[in-house]
Amino acid sequence: TYSALYVMDSWAYSCGTTTFNVDPITSSWSTTGLKTWPGPSVGASIGSWTGAATVACPSATPTMADPNTGQWLALYVQPSAIENWTLNPSTDNGLAVVASTTNSNDYKQFDGFNSPYPPYLLLTYTPDVPPQVNMLYPQNGYSARSLTPLLQAWAVDPDNWPSSLTYQFT
Repeated sequence: TYSALYVMDSWAYSCGTTTFNVDPITSSWSTTGLKTWPGPSVGASIGSWTGAATVACPSATPTMADPNTGQWLALYVQPSAIENWTLNPSTDNGLAVVASTTNSNDYKQFDGFNSPYPPYLLLTYTPDVPPQVNMLYPQNGYSARSLTPLLQAWAVDPDNWPSSLTYQFT
């Protein structure tokens, strides 16, 4: 399993090595309207990127990002965070890309959703392996001679996903 957030860095304050993080947003927020500092609340970092933004370095207009010039940056994201969203969709409020608020060398501008190069989340995973029933007693179609027959089952779930096995006799 692998997950990464890809963002197009269209402008960087510095060509030197910088670091920024991916944090899960922990509160509800709206995608419309203006946003003010500090934005929605975020949790502990679930990914990061460290490197030099060599293509998006300052140009003749150092405060303007060019959405057609830049470089893709892949921020590794902990697969367990994505798996948690799969099992608890109500906890998925999005991701925040967070840099230092005290070091201007870390400042970057990224292409957004309506740009030529919007960010995207890349996920690779192994599909769920269904449980294997190894033994049933009595077999299907058995005519029980009692209203309280003894029922037995033995099954295994090789990947234990999405949760531990439970048995329901009907």
